[in-house]
Amino acid sequence: MASPACVEAVIAACPAAADDDRAALGDAIDALLAAAAPGEVADAAAFCAHAAARLAPGESPARALGGLAAADLAIAFGCARGEPGALAAFERDYLPAVRAALGRMRAPAAVIDEQVQALRARVLVGDGARPPRIADYAGRGGLRRWLRAAAVRHYLNTLRDGGREAPIGDDDVLDALAAHGDSDPDLAYLKDRYRASFSSALTAAAASLQPVERAVLRYTFVDGLNLDALGRALRVSRATAHRRLADARTALLAATERELAARLRLSPDEVASLQRLVRSQLDVSVGQLLASAAKEPGA
Repeated sequence: MASPACVEAVIAACPAAADDDRAALGDAIDALLAAAAPGEVADAAAFCAHAAARLAPGESPARALGGLAAADLAIAFGCARGEPGALAAFERDYLPAVRAALGRMRAPAAVIDEQVQALRARVLVGDGARPPRIADYAGRGGLRRWLRAAAVRHYLNTLRDGGREAPIGDDDVLDALAAHGDSDPDLAYLKDRYRASFSSALTAAAASLQPVERAVLRYTFVDGLNLDALGRALRVSRATAHRRLADARTALLAATERELAARLRLSPDEVASLQRLVRSQLDVSVGQLLASAAKEPGA
């Protein structure tokens, strides 16, 4: 059973934990500490509080703690506190993934060294007003990917500022950008680069859909109907409405992919990579496209 200090630390950091069954919460804390690599956590109670403070609102801590990448979170926690063991693990086990990602982007060795040093400074050094940025890592994904994303975004900024382009087929670029909204400058850069091609490809793809597929998309992205309302509009069940919406989106994505392949003369893998990138803006773009089409005479 978890120590009372760890249980109280979790409840203090996440008051919702007080509503959980104490035995279940204790088991979750024990599992968290066991997965965090025994011996790597110098202050178990502080680490538990750190983990609990990073849970999403509304989650049951007894369940959510088990979904964290505990070993990675423990390394990040130790690095934020300047613990030598964690810092050594950061260098040994995590930075090689960053170097490999930048290497796949064809960055020269000297540039990779510069970018890695810049990453160290950004994520491991606080500025006095706030702790090191690695403390922001919440453990809901791998730390290696989190670090690769930070490094790739910074490198893309460097390329953009120098008027150079990044290879769009690189999975590390897309992993770094796919989860970011339109406010992310690097994603905006790549979207701007392919805006015209994507817009024309999407228009042609939408025109190729069956009328019922366009109607489903219009109901959803222009009229804002949820699945229940969509089902009523189509006179089908909620489950059928969900399936028709998924089928319509899949058809639109496939048609857009074919159009992009033809217009940009990219390989299938490159088109798939670009498609993953622009998928983040697909729903907004579909809504704008279909809303414009609905205003045209005869639409």
